[in-house]
Amino acid sequence: MRIRWYLFFFFIAAAVLPLWLGLWLAWRSCTCALIALRAGQLEETARLVLAEAGGVANLVGDGDERAVRGPPRLSDLRVSVIDSAGKAIAGDSPERWGEKGFAERTEVCAALSGRIGRGFGAGPEGRDLWVFAAVPAEYKGGRVVLRLGAPAPEIAELRKTLWRTALAVSVAAIALCGLAAAAAARSMARPLNALRSALERMASGDMSVGGISSHIEEMRLACRALNRTAGRLAASMEEIRRQRDETRTLFAAMAEGVLLVDAEGGIVDLNRAAARLLETDEASVRGRTIHEVARHPDLQRFVSEILETGGETEKEVTLLGAEDKYLQLRGSVVERTDGKGRCALIIINDVTRLKRLERVRRDFVATVSHELKTPITTLRGCVDALAPLARLDEEAGRFLAMMSRNIERLGCLAEDVMCLARMEHETEAGRILLQPGSVGDVIRNAARRHEHSARAKKVAISVECPGDIRAMMHCELLEQAVGNLIDNAVKYGPEGGRVTVSAAASGGFVAIRVQDEGPGIEKKHLTRIFERFYRVDPARSRAMGGTGLGLAIVKHITLAHRGSVSVQSEVGRGSVFEIRIPCGCDGAEDGRASA
Repeated sequence: MRIRWYLFFFFIAAAVLPLWLGLWLAWRSCTCALIALRAGQLEETARLVLAEAGGVANLVGDGDERAVRGPPRLSDLRVSVIDSAGKAIAGDSPERWGEKGFAERTEVCAALSGRIGRGFGAGPEGRDLWVFAAVPAEYKGGRVVLRLGAPAPEIAELRKTLWRTALAVSVAAIALCGLAAAAAARSMARPLNALRSALERMASGDMSVGGISSHIEEMRLACRALNRTAGRLAASMEEIRRQRDETRTLFAAMAEGVLLVDAEGGIVDLNRAAARLLETDEASVRGRTIHEVARHPDLQRFVSEILETGGETEKEVTLLGAEDKYLQLRGSVVERTDGKGRCALIIINDVTRLKRLERVRRDFVATVSHELKTPITTLRGCVDALAPLARLDEEAGRFLAMMSRNIERLGCLAEDVMCLARMEHETEAGRILLQPGSVGDVIRNAARRHEHSARAKKVAISVECPGDIRAMMHCELLEQAVGNLIDNAVKYGPEGGRVTVSAAASGGFVAIRVQDEGPGIEKKHLTRIFERFYRVDPARSRAMGGTGLGLAIVKHITLAHRGSVSVQSEVGRGSVFEIRIPCGCDGAEDGRASA
């Protein structure tokens, strides 16, 4: 309903209802005054009639004639004589003689109780208004009532006049209320329409709605609040717009590819780098499924795994093409900002160049190490040929011994480098065959290979492997990894110490631990100890003939078994190295390990 109708009905209620109430009270007051005046006249007439007649007995006829006889002044009145039982015993209306209903009349009841009674009611024909007065009298030793009635046309005329006046005034008031409501509605609707228009513009993003005002205090306050709100919203939206533009700029300029995929596999968003890596158009792929855009099974499986598990995952995939691409994928599940559920967030790093550089480095190291084997072999032969001179010349023997130690060290270094490069290449190519084997046999063979060096330092090696624990493994490589750990424990442990090698199966994994009683490793070295050529004490490692590649080889052998290697150490209390490999290699159906 429009505001003008609310105002119209309000004005009607405020103006017409009090008017009608006043007219009704005026009519009632005037009617009561006229009735009282007319009743007073009838009362005076009744007293005069009784005084002139000398009592009721002289007014009532004898025998069957019960008509009331009186002076001429009674000819225009209705006269009745009513006994104490309320029955008409005489009157000018023979048809009502003997009627007993008068006892219920107010004026009759008052007269029977000895007072003057007044009342009004319908006339003989039931239409006109009559006024009645009743006075008590004595008749035949009992009390009777002389009741006079007369029409009151002036009251009916007054009522008609008042109702006509009320109708005319009501019509005028309604017309005036309509005009006033229209004017007030127009005055109020102007600022309200301005507010509505401003709110619609604000809803569409236009915050330039200042300057709205009104002469009505409440409306002016509302307009002022809206102006302030629009100003704050404009500033907030400008800040949000600026942040959004900055975010979009950063998103587009990122070197890493960013891909958002919803729960149904549809692409929500991606940046320029992701579009370039997937060899597609950035603008045309939004809304399409990942299977339509990226026809690479490994990438599709990675996205499906993220959406199904809801966890964080990393994986390296190869996109085959004219030039193979190596991508490092990191995925997690995030909530959508539009409240439409969750989506997978995929960060794509192009590691193709790093892979190529790594391959070049590996090939170079392998080639150099291989090329070094020939001169090393030649030098070793020369030292062996010159060995008899050591018995003839003490100084020559000292130099030959130094040459022999460094040739052996260089040979070990070349051998370790070649071993590490060969392992990386075979792991990447999936050429390392994993077969079921006994873990106990592996660690016992590794311990047996280092018994000689352990006896030289009076170090006891104990093997603890309860039961026959089996796992998918490459026996020679795993034996080499455990041997490297035992070799380090013997080298860096104290003379007369103890090295404990143990194995246990738990939770689908086999844990192989090598515990020593050496000097321990500082905490700052623990995160880098498995890096190539990293030494905790370089001088001591060189003195003991270490190449700095032993733990790196352990790490790569463990990775080839799809496991992990860790260390726990405390300075002065020794170290515990642990190799964890799965009991079975799920996902490698042909039994081959791959990177």
